[in-house]
Amino acid sequence: MQLAVFAEDFYPAINGGALLQWRICQIAAQDGHDVTVFTAKTSETQCLSQVDGVKIHRPMRAKPASAEGYEPHAVLYRIAFSLYTFFYAYRWFSRNDVDGIYASSLSLHWVAKVLSRFQDVPVVNFVGGTPSARSEFQWTPKFFLERLNFRFWLGDFVYCQASRVANVIRTAGNNVETTPGIVNAEAIRVADESSDRAAFRREWGFDSDDIVLSFVGRLVPLKNPDTALDIVAALPDRYKLVVVGDGPMFDQLENTVKQRGLSDRVRFTGVLEHGLALETVAATDAVLLTSDFESHPTVVYEGLTLGKHVFATPVGTVPETDYPRLHAGTVDELPEMIRETEWKPLETYDEEALTKYSIESSTRAILETMESLRTTQRSSEVA
Repeated sequence: MQLAVFAEDFYPAINGGALLQWRICQIAAQDGHDVTVFTAKTSETQCLSQVDGVKIHRPMRAKPASAEGYEPHAVLYRIAFSLYTFFYAYRWFSRNDVDGIYASSLSLHWVAKVLSRFQDVPVVNFVGGTPSARSEFQWTPKFFLERLNFRFWLGDFVYCQASRVANVIRTAGNNVETTPGIVNAEAIRVADESSDRAAFRREWGFDSDDIVLSFVGRLVPLKNPDTALDIVAALPDRYKLVVVGDGPMFDQLENTVKQRGLSDRVRFTGVLEHGLALETVAATDAVLLTSDFESHPTVVYEGLTLGKHVFATPVGTVPETDYPRLHAGTVDELPEMIRETEWKPLETYDEEALTKYSIESSTRAILETMESLRTTQRSSEVA
């Protein structure tokens, strides 16, 4: 098939959503499909490129580099981005035969839907990080834009990751199915093989019998990285913490570590390339997630597939996930859960978890759905 993909956040970005969509496109290209992606330009990228057989078009920036996605001026910028992307992609569509469209971004679902009507091709949508995963109604622009998307701009079939979100999408009259696949299986296997637990611990200045927790994520209030420090401070001295990531709270967290006398127990790595971040997690004993909100937290499932214990607040799909070594509780409950854990690490990654949570399983489902929709559409055209 010739597939057109619309994803605002994409390679070479290293957040969970971007990595997920990039891996889906890589797998589709490896399977012999012709994949063309329309995404946002960044200071690091060219307007046109091809990586791993995936053709990438970047018409313009989606937002100013220094702005968060839902600041007022960033919203206006993103609207301009979606409009420009529509006209840019329309010209491309007029010169190319397309078999299906895949869209995974709030700002671009409407673009995919309108173009599908011009080309008479099926659309499969993916809904990942979403405010609808929260239980409460929200008075935010993102929430209302998302509900408008659910009502008017989704295509023939929708994949999402949380049952609650699936129910909201279904109520809006869409065909929807959940998929747990979010982990790059190849990256997990490489990280497991490459990671040197002893070398990492020597570098961090930790003893071989220390229990090392890892916090991986952007250092912003929503992720509660300061709570991760509280949890470690509430545990005996043999419990250490490695913080992987950067963000506006970095300096505050470093100061907190010094003020609370945790300098011997906490290490900051800054931002790491995804493979090295996975190697770092592989060298620890557990993953710690303290977020106030997540939809389908990638780091939880990467931790499980790497054979680690995961201690997480009950956000997003965490309460729906029943798996050994996943411990869900409030931030007040997590220190006791950690203290009571029997530490018997796996010798290698968890193949069962990898089969269950790999991106490969999600990609196969998406491609099979696209092929089925296209076949059905062609059959009805012939009839």
